[in-house]
Amino acid sequence: RGRLDDAIAENEAVRAEVVGKDDVASLSVCLSQLAGVQSARGDHGSALATIRLAQDLVQKGSEGNFGAAKFHVYAAAVYVRAAEASPAQASMHLAEADVLVRLALSHGRRFPHVLPTALRHEAALLRQRGRSGGAIRSFRRAVEVSVRQTMPFEEALARVGLADLL
Repeated sequence: RGRLDDAIAENEAVRAEVVGKDDVASLSVCLSQLAGVQSARGDHGSALATIRLAQDLVQKGSEGNFGAAKFHVYAAAVYVRAAEASPAQASMHLAEADVLVRLALSHGRRFPHVLPTALRHEAALLRQRGRSGGAIRSFRRAVEVSVRQTMPFEEALARVGLADLL
């Protein structure tokens, strides 16, 4: 069993606790995280189906809550990865990612700890669109924000993304 399998098992355990508690925000976060892990495993079909379930929950709740912020961050990554994996559907997935990245960045103003991740996903989207200069700027900004907010893991992820472009 790998770490991604462990992450899925942990997600399922948390989801089992949340289901039935009328906590739409937490359930949408669980589903969004699960979609992110499915996407990282390369299971893009499942990831897209799961992120759509999370989206349904977010639309039932408030767009201004923490669950919506986490949804937009994870969903953007899912769609960018799906575009990378499926060139035939890339334009459709990137259009969805464009909207989600803008929403994630907007949430970053209200929930600052979301901003570094949103910036990394913006950079990935720009890289996928062939805009390496914009991607570099977004990765650099993600590094700066991560350092300022003392988020070493986010900083490391942003630095790895930046190194891939330099």
